[in-house]
Amino acid sequence: MQLMVCQLTISSSDTIKVNELIIDAGVNLEICEGESVELNAVGNSSLFTWTPSSTLSSAIINNPQATPSTSVLYYVHHSDGMCTAVDSVFVTVHNDVPNATFTATNLCDGDFTSFSANSGLTNTNNSYVWSFGQNGQVVNTILNIGNNNISLIIENLNNSCKDTFEQNIEIFPNPVPNFLMGDGVACLGESIDFIDISSNTTIWNYDFGDGAGGSTVQHPNYTYTTPGVFSVTLHAASDMGCEVSIIKDV
Repeated sequence: MQLMVCQLTISSSDTIKVNELIIDAGVNLEICEGESVELNAVGNSSLFTWTPSSTLSSAIINNPQATPSTSVLYYVHHSDGMCTAVDSVFVTVHNDVPNATFTATNLCDGDFTSFSANSGLTNTNNSYVWSFGQNGQVVNTILNIGNNNISLIIENLNNSCKDTFEQNIEIFPNPVPNFLMGDGVACLGESIDFIDISSNTTIWNYDFGDGAGGSTVQHPNYTYTTPGVFSVTLHAASDMGCEVSIIKDV
């Protein structure tokens, strides 16, 4: 008996493809409260998903704008439909942001106008830069008569957060005091009429120079009780509180 043995050899080959996803969420970032920053993930596929998403302009693009109010760790999930890779980026939010304001005093023509700045911070490590070229929390300068637009930039030097404040400062004209004194000469016991010819004046304060007499009337008259030459001073003030004086002898 002959035994027949059949042998069949089957050859087969398969290719297994292993995908590698690469994702980089970028370097950690710092912003000041109220600012936004662009996140920028780089990957070798097309699908991006960010979490948490509530402070992002979009959660499904590679470069959304982030506007967090507190520091946060963002995760980006990168996918090709089968595989997923994850990376993260930390955004530090500095909450010690200046709230710049200032006040100004001495607002009459020719005055050194004084400025005092306030950062709104408990921190004292701040810089103050004024639009008229000075630095410091308290400064002074002479401004032009009329409107002056003044800006102040305050920077918290601990975190580089800044704020800018602008305000119009109006400088007012001074009064122009002047007066006439009758003939400028009188006999003892006679009354002398003082005629005001000032401009831009709403308040008058006369000192008749004898140590006794004075008046706040615009056109006063006065009788001296002792002979001599007296220096009469008129202190004039405008409706904005600007003051100038003039002296004449009688």
